[in-house]
Amino acid sequence: MFFMSDYNFSLFDLKPGSKKETEIINMLRKRANFIELYEIVMAMFDYENLPFRKEFIEELLLIYGNAAVGRDDNGLHVGYLSYNELDENNMPIGKATITTRHGYQMTGEIDTDICLFFNNEIRLPELKLELYADMFSEADISIRSIIKKARLLPIPLTRDSKVKEAINEAFKDIDNGFIKAIGYDAIMDDFAGDGDPVTMLHLTEPEHTDKLQYMSKFYDDMLRRVLTFYGHPLSSASKMAQVTSAELEGYTTYSRIYPDVMLKQRQDNWKHANEILNTNVTVDYSRAWEHLKNDIILNNEEVANNEVIENVDDAASDPGDTDTSDAQ
Repeated sequence: MFFMSDYNFSLFDLKPGSKKETEIINMLRKRANFIELYEIVMAMFDYENLPFRKEFIEELLLIYGNAAVGRDDNGLHVGYLSYNELDENNMPIGKATITTRHGYQMTGEIDTDICLFFNNEIRLPELKLELYADMFSEADISIRSIIKKARLLPIPLTRDSKVKEAINEAFKDIDNGFIKAIGYDAIMDDFAGDGDPVTMLHLTEPEHTDKLQYMSKFYDDMLRRVLTFYGHPLSSASKMAQVTSAELEGYTTYSRIYPDVMLKQRQDNWKHANEILNTNVTVDYSRAWEHLKNDIILNNEEVANNEVIENVDDAASDPGDTDTSDAQ
């Protein structure tokens, strides 16, 4: 993972158009994509009665996979954990120290003064975020390159500087809508021989503009993959001919798996912390992720305003709903 502190440079030291400037711009582009994904995933959960800002704990969980919350005489603290002893399952035990973002340190006993927090069941960070940020950055670079090469810009190659200046003046007149003749003393010799006073150089490839749709499709596919994994199944936006509707509907259940893992781990974290730290923190899906608990929304079923949704099992078991008029 990378942060702005990893970049030791000043924008005033960069020469416009230089290789170094291009490298910095590419790094910033990757970081912008990473922050976008990072913010999306961090928005998955809402906390109640949290004694500090949400990102203080979520940043550690998403970036490093673990965090620690502890209490001392100065109150509640969240930060990195350092320890000296592990149990047989490679879990920290005994005395440990929490270091906050600002450098404050508190020392206490794990499971007495300090509670361990984990991002998921295998205690790993969100490695996919940087992977997809890199893929989005590469797609952005490719799209920008295609757009530049798609410009219709033939470059005239002239025999001497005199013709070059005349051609440049002619282009200016074209821009202004003027018509002007160009005087060229050796034009008869050029046309009589094998030479040509002006040769056109074609560095761009406007005929390849159709490649933009493939890069845009790739970008959309990457976005669909990461959002589907994190609880927003967008598979219906790109249904291929060989994919059935039943297969696409399977993404709705797939999208629940990992968000539920993350939610359950956070709920378990705070259940334990509430017991040993005398807190009353609860965590649940945020509004943007509430559809994961609602089958009707998740399956894209339309519901009219103020419509009461009956329990499917109860409705099916109601004998009054069974029509036997056509029974043989």
